[in-house]
Amino acid sequence: MKAKIVLSYAIFVFLIYIDSNLTGYAQIKSNCHKWVVEFDASSIEAIILKPEEILADMDKFWDTNEAYKQVKWWHELRHQPINNETYRSRIMYYCDIVPELRTDNPSLLLTKRLMQAEEDFKFKAIPHVCSFLPDRDMKLISHIYFTAAISTSAFAISSEEDYLVISITDPYWEGSFTTIQNAMVHEMFHTGYNQNLDLWRDAEFPSEISRSLLTKLHTEGMATYTAYRATSIFPAPAEKDFPLIEDLTEVKNRLIKLNKLFRKSEMLRPEQLQQESWEIGVEQRAFYVMGAFMAKTIDENAGREVLIESLEKGSLFFLQTYNELVEKSMKLYDFQKLK
Repeated sequence: MKAKIVLSYAIFVFLIYIDSNLTGYAQIKSNCHKWVVEFDASSIEAIILKPEEILADMDKFWDTNEAYKQVKWWHELRHQPINNETYRSRIMYYCDIVPELRTDNPSLLLTKRLMQAEEDFKFKAIPHVCSFLPDRDMKLISHIYFTAAISTSAFAISSEEDYLVISITDPYWEGSFTTIQNAMVHEMFHTGYNQNLDLWRDAEFPSEISRSLLTKLHTEGMATYTAYRATSIFPAPAEKDFPLIEDLTEVKNRLIKLNKLFRKSEMLRPEQLQQESWEIGVEQRAFYVMGAFMAKTIDENAGREVLIESLEKGSLFFLQTYNELVEKSMKLYDFQKLK
């Protein structure tokens, strides 16, 4: 297995990709031509094949392994201290596997399968994600790292380039190859979203708190919806959010929680807001489920171009467009209009 493969993938001008979930919808996006996607399996290979070397100098691994450098950043952004003993015990687990049998580890074999399917994944995933993005001639870069033994199943971090980390060993995936591919679609959408933020940085928001909350709802909701619409390409039997999007009772439950959070957000201390935002938005999946339902509502009732327009005009436009399409009981608190 190659530890690292870097390929730039182009969709040629004569290729039209059709989203099979949208009858008659076909579009060529110029941003597909310049999207660079990089797969990297070196982290999970090091953890499973040579855990003793990592344990000999854990600090060095955190500082030099590309995937774990992003995990360290993820901890910093969440203000979550790294528990070295917890990580050490997770790595030690692989020391108990006889070296001769490590190459047959199921997680390593699953990673090998993902690496082998890289070109096919790009062929299908890039134009699908592009169909939810503004048509801009710009270069997008997604580094996708496969790793193990971390505290989350997947995440994306954005700077000038985007870093996507997938924990192959996380039980959330239930070992499902296509569910992981579907999650990669979700994380790739964040690359496109983040690189379009410059279009609406000057959009007016009632406050920085409203900007932060609505942006989280917008990006996670649209990433979830983009992956949801990719299930005909990459089935996701282990994904827990998708059935919730289709269950109005579950959606309303999260709508109520978000409305309560939004209404009191300006009165909370920063640490309280961060904690409740994480609990409701992430752990209870409100940003993902409610946000995806909002994207689905706009896409199906106003059209894909209006949904894409929300990436150009901002998350407040996303909220207000959704509210115009639903009855009063399904409206989300509007920081401008419903005070």
